[in-house]
This record gives sequence, structure tokens and C-alpha cells, in this order.
Amino acid sequence: MPRIPALAAVVGVVLALPAFGGSPAVAAQAVVSIPVSFEVVNQNRSAAQCPADEARYTVRGHLTGPASVLRQDIVRAATLYLHGNAVDERIWRYTKVEGYNHVAEMARAGFVSVSIDRLGYGASDAPPGKENCFGDEADVAHQIVGQLRAGSYRSDGPRPKVGRLALVGHSAAGFVAMAEAYSFRDVDALVVVASGEFATPRVAEVVADQQRRCLDSEDGYEPIYTDEAAFGRDFFFDAEPQVVADIADARIADSCGGTSFAAADVAADLAKLATIDVPVLTIGGAQDSFFPHPDLQAKLFAGSPDVQTVKLDGMGHGIVLERKAPAFRAALAGWLRDRRFAAH
Repeated sequence: MPRIPALAAVVGVVLALPAFGGSPAVAAQAVVSIPVSFEVVNQNRSAAQCPADEARYTVRGHLTGPASVLRQDIVRAATLYLHGNAVDERIWRYTKVEGYNHVAEMARAGFVSVSIDRLGYGASDAPPGKENCFGDEADVAHQIVGQLRAGSYRSDGPRPKVGRLALVGHSAAGFVAMAEAYSFRDVDALVVVASGEFATPRVAEVVADQQRRCLDSEDGYEPIYTDEAAFGRDFFFDAEPQVVADIADARIADSCGGTSFAAADVAADLAKLATIDVPVLTIGGAQDSFFPHPDLQAKLFAGSPDVQTVKLDGMGHGIVLERKAPAFRAALAGWLRDRRFAAH
């Protein structure tokens, strides 16, 4: 299946400058991005039922934050980021155009981030595509949460234990994040980005097109989009041409299992979202081609005493990489800081 080459396995260090409210103490520090990996079992103990092959795999990603914080034995708080379909971890670590490296910018504002390639994407291992779905990915995320808290993951540098954890899922990974939160109840906050039950008809169209190709797929992976231009139009509302071209050219094939069980995932969500009792943020772009209703999604989290929604005008589905991405980061950083998820 089409794959994006693995990210360079190096520790990146950049001089941190003030960013959307980051304190001067944090701003004066270096930011480091350390390759990390997690040994997981592709199993499904979540409430979003779908098949898994029960085999062992490696999930790879990066731990990014202020250098002085990551040298500590225990990090007070961190945020785990899951990317959506057709892309990989680089949606959170895009470096080809300055100013769009989300986790680096969040580090400059005083946050520790863990970004990964989901199973089947980028540098992570790939199970059979028809046995790789949102339910078992929720279980994998649960395993990663446990390893972060125990400090039992692998690292090319410091390996701090993590205290409080916020879980962020973008697009299709929003369903993974929600299933993780209501199935395992082990995260301290949930952020649903450009995702949810209130989708446009375009979602059904692109999923149906992929599923037709999945019928004859040998490895169970097929791209959501075969047309690069259509992907760019649907994914972005207002982004720099180079960003659009880079992301569209590097799009990845997605597991057939994930989309084939989408209806079952929605049914599980509708039955379980009200049981989530941690703080929840739903955030998205008003011009999102797929999920333009974070405000409606927020109403499904009836069991949480702390639910906030943000709809950003002039932004589409690729909210992390659009020209107004600083507004997205500022909203997310403010929400996280108010709930004590900053590193200091």
C-alpha cells in the first residue's frame, strides 16, 4: 500500500520564542522532539466492537516539549495527539513551511505533547487492514496512555513518566479518542477536533468510494482519495499552496476495517458519550467539508460537567495546517492551560 517515508529518527532542538501567551521562562528555553515508541497488542477491549488480529506491533512517534521539563523524572501533564485518515503524524509535526509545527508551537507555549503514527501509518507497523479498526485503535491508545504513565515506553532520550493526560483526536481519530475515553476512562480530558456524529454527506461519499475498492483489496488498505486535487479541495479551506500540495501528495492508504465499521462506531458513541465525565472540548472549522458542527457534537457529552465548544470561522477540515492555525492553537492552549495541562 502507499506509505509515507518514516520521519527522520533524530532529536530536533530549536530556540523557542514567545507563542500565544507562553510565559517568558518557557519562551527562553529550547524545545526538543524525541523519537519514542510503544509496544502494543492489536486487540479490542473497547465498547466499539470490530475485529483485531491480536498480534504485537510497534507504534512510533515523538515526545515534544521544553527541554528542561523533559529532563524531569515526572512530567506534570501532557497531551497525546492522534491524526486522522489519509495523513500521518506529520499533520502535528509539519516542518516544510515555518509556523505549522503544531507540537513545537505548543512546546513554546509550555506544553508537552506526544504525537504518534497510528497503526498502519507512517513509521508505525501495519496490521492486516481489515483487522485494524477504530475500536482496536482505541485499545492501542489505552495501552499507550498506560505506558506514558508508567514510563515504560522506549525513547531515544529522556523517558519521563506522565501525570495528567489529555487525549486529542483529529477527524477519524476523533472516533478513536472518544471510544478510548468512554471505554477505558483513563484520560483526564478529551479534545475532539473536526470530528463527530454530525457529518456532511461528503463523508458518506468518500467512505463508500473507498469501501468499493476495499472489496478487492489484498492487504486491506485503500486510499480514501485516489484524486489528489479532490483531496486538497475537501481537506483545506484556506491554506498555503505548498502545504496543500505537500499533504495531498503524501496522502496514505487507510485501513478498510476502520471505515467499514463506521456505522457501528457511531452507534457505540451515541450509547456511551454521555458516560464521559472528564472535561471535553469540541473544536472545528465553520467551513469544514466533513464535520462543521462542533457545537452540536458538544451536546452529546451530557455526563461531563465541563464541556466547551469552539467553531472557528474561515477554517476547514485541515484546521491544524491552515493559515489560521494560530487561532486553533490559541484556543486549544487556552483550554488546556485553564485545566492544568501546561507543563509548569
